[in-house]
Amino acid sequence: MTGLNLPTDNLYKFMAIAGVSIALFSIYLMFTRAEQGTARVDQLERESTVLFEEEHQVEIAWEKLKDKTGPRAKSLEDARNEIKKRKARNYEEVQATMRFGKLNLLLVKDLQVAHYVGVVLAVVGFFLWYFKVQRFMDKAIREEARLKK
Repeated sequence: MTGLNLPTDNLYKFMAIAGVSIALFSIYLMFTRAEQGTARVDQLERESTVLFEEEHQVEIAWEKLKDKTGPRAKSLEDARNEIKKRKARNYEEVQATMRFGKLNLLLVKDLQVAHYVGVVLAVVGFFLWYFKVQRFMDKAIREEARLKK
């Protein structure tokens, strides 16, 4: 009874292709995750700027009408309260984005490790495939071609 003959040619090619795939996929994930975090931070900065401008305008109008009473003063008070609520929501979103950024950083570090593992796996797979399989196949093909002449 003979032992199990593993297809080492396919195994080495699989290692090489899997390594390349892991390396490329980890690079893709690193960049997309970083882009998601950057886009969210940019959006929150724009919202904060708009809120600051609105608050400034309402405060100026409030100072002008502070002594007066009536529906206009009430609407300004409502606007002030609405801006305070929006600022609180914006602050919570900033905090959530900061937590997302920290998790992103941890994920990117893990993806960097995966990238390096993929590169090493690809190099080892291609190396083993060439030196254990392909070199001998090339030699056999050359010998066969020499004998046919």
